[in-house]
Amino acid sequence: VNLLADDEKTVLFGNLCVGAGGGKTLGFWSNKNGQALFSAGNALPVMVAQNLRNADGTHFDPASYTAFRTWILGASATNMAYMLSAQMAAMKLNVHNGNVSGSALIYAPGTLSANPLGFATVNAVLAEANAALGANGLVLAGHPSRAYQESLKNALDDANNNKTFVQPGPCPFTFAP
Repeated sequence: VNLLADDEKTVLFGNLCVGAGGGKTLGFWSNKNGQALFSAGNALPVMVAQNLRNADGTHFDPASYTAFRTWILGASATNMAYMLSAQMAAMKLNVHNGNVSGSALIYAPGTLSANPLGFATVNAVLAEANAALGANGLVLAGHPSRAYQESLKNALDDANNNKTFVQPGPCPFTFAP
């Protein structure tokens, strides 16, 4: 809105705030606190039901928490499917253990489930990531699905790090004098 000197105008606009939503990181799920929740929440079958991938693109179906811990600590983006798998596993555990609401909105630009402003529910991004991993388990540099899987990975990584959950109210704001 352009104003001339001494003009006043009431303007209505959206003020969306993003921040924490209960996410726990890969590091949390590999430490003793994560292990306690993993074991108490009977998470092993939840992990086995996902399209998790190893560094070489093969399916990863953990047989124990120890195997899961070694796998998640070894995740790298050389194979984007492996890093996406690790971020998806962490968020799936966050939802499974009640740390994160699956219906929470997160900033997820570049994902198919994102609305025109780039926001999608956690559950939608998880389902999309699982389908992408089922379709492509070995996504190295130059692979046509790499940018897409990286967008999914980034959305989950940021949410696991409590950066991109839509907050219930607007962020504080001020106007310059």
